[in-house]
Amino acid sequence: MTSTPISGGPDRLSVIRRMFCHRRFIGLVIYSIVLLTVLATFISAPKHDDFWWTDGATFALNGELVRDYVAHGLNQTPMGFSSDWYLRQGNRLN
Repeated sequence: MTSTPISGGPDRLSVIRRMFCHRRFIGLVIYSIVLLTVLATFISAPKHDDFWWTDGATFALNGELVRDYVAHGLNQTPMGFSSDWYLRQGNRLN
């Protein structure tokens, strides 16, 4: 089943096919770029350490700081409270 061109121009079916193939190609290119980026990130990531929690200790310490600020330090500036808090935590660790 072929469609005949109207007034000498390309037929509608061939135009639709070309648009579909072009969109499909662009989608495959974007998908390939994303896939390669994910693979490169995974391959270059550290594997001997705990992969998912490399910053776990930092996140926990920041969480403790925020919790203590909300519980006890709302009457101070955040920078002043964090400076005092880190000095107290450092003295506690030594």
